[in-house]
Parts: sequence; C-alpha cells; structure tokens
Amino acid sequence: IRVIEKFRNGEFNLLASTSVLEEGLDVPDCNLVIRFQLLSDEIATVQAQGRARACDSMIHTVIQSDSIMNYNHLLNEEKLHIASQALLYLSACNINNDYL
Repeated sequence: IRVIEKFRNGEFNLLASTSVLEEGLDVPDCNLVIRFQLLSDEIATVQAQGRARACDSMIHTVIQSDSIMNYNHLLNEEKLHIASQALLYLSACNINNDYL
C-alpha cells in the first residue's frame, strides 16, 4: 500500500504489479499498461483497460502471435467491440432505462 501511495503522490512514476491491480485497488491515471499474460475474458480486458485512464493512454498485451492465447485475446477484443456497438445502438434508440 505504501508503494501505491508513493505512486499516487508522484514519488514513483513506474508501478509493476501482478494481476491484483485489476480489481479492488484505486490506482491513479496511468498512461501505459503492459500485460504479460492473457486476459481471461472480455470483463478482465475491460478491467485492465480501466488502469490506462490517462489521456492518450495505451494498453498492450505481450503474447506469442501464433498461439491459442492470441486467438483468445482477439476474441475478447471482438466481444468488446460488439458490446460497444450494442451500447451505441441502444443509446441511439433512446430506450427508457426502466425497461433494462
């Protein structure tokens, strides 16, 4: 927790962590997130992307391009794209939230 406080107040400008930062800990705006493992599903992908909250931030996942992990990563990205498109469609339809 002390390390995160030092990151929050600017004493540290680099934070390396395990997947524990995906949920539960409030971390200030980051401008670069590098993942060294597959995100298990589209929910984990969204949580990891939530760490890259700074303006013009980026998130990268380092995995072997010809592996099943890469296929799963691309599938997660496609699911996120479909969900985003569905939200845009629902927003455009002016659906009353009482029915959702």
